[in-house]
Amino acid sequence: MTSIPQAASTTYTTIVDLTVTPLFDRESATKFWVLRHTTYNSLSNTTYRLTNIPTSAGVLEIPQAEGKVLSLNGRDSKIHVTDFSVGEYNLLYSSAEIFTA
Repeated sequence: MTSIPQAASTTYTTIVDLTVTPLFDRESATKFWVLRHTTYNSLSNTTYRLTNIPTSAGVLEIPQAEGKVLSLNGRDSKIHVTDFSVGEYNLLYSSAEIFTA
């Protein structure tokens, strides 16, 4: 997989204190969403939802479960994925980070 970084933006999340850098795969529909605090030295624990996320099933808000939020703690970053190929299956999105060999 070879991904191309897109412009970083605060429009992919419900919280302007967070910045998302999308990475679009050149060879598939897979997209990675790298999330971090906009202020790099922030130590805040921030809850959020990803918004306006394009997928093969349309534009989604993640997580889709009503009332649920995700959390970013301090100087951590998170990588979320959409339209990830897992063998013959398509993982539409994951709110957990995915690590593969």
